[in-house]
Amino acid sequence: MDLLDIRLYVRRVLNEEGESESYYSDDELNRYINEGYKEFVNIFPLPQLLIELYSTSTIPIQMGVDHYTLPADFARIVSLTSGNINYDILHPDYTGAFQNNRNLTFTSFYPMCYTMGNDIKMVPAPTANGIAVLTYIKNPMNLSNDTDVPEVNSRWHEYIALLACERAKIKDNEFEEANYHYQRAIDRINKVLGIRNEEVKK
Repeated sequence: MDLLDIRLYVRRVLNEEGESESYYSDDELNRYINEGYKEFVNIFPLPQLLIELYSTSTIPIQMGVDHYTLPADFARIVSLTSGNINYDILHPDYTGAFQNNRNLTFTSFYPMCYTMGNDIKMVPAPTANGIAVLTYIKNPMNLSNDTDVPEVNSRWHEYIALLACERAKIKDNEFEEANYHYQRAIDRINKVLGIRNEEVKK
């Protein structure tokens, strides 16, 4: 599906006709589609399947320095390695607890890393200078022309459209309907992947 196809799909789901008879302009829907596209990339439960968006970055690390700036196009971390060290990735849900309670050591996760804002933090701090290799999912390029196609596999394009519907309804303060479209996307993704809903967090 290209941008035009996705926009037409969104209109059908929202029971809309063409732009001239619509509550939403094409530009508005394009914005919601791009927002839904980025949301999809960030909530997709198996990021290893988004190989089209994989990127790598080498990070010069210094002894005793535990945080480093993420690439500008960073969306989600896949892995972090340094030499023969593979860092466990701390889920964002636990990052706040770790930051707010210094008595929590999470020693079972050592060595580990987590992202905070524009930085990645390594725990414990490196004990020597060297190079770390960050594999990550990049933020997708905006779809702007009707012939633009999302970089992810075409099997996921429908779910980008459903998340765009969610965004449109949030804009209208119709939160119950927005959640309906969100959950519809999640349920369908999980069904394809064979994942039970309770295993996936929003």
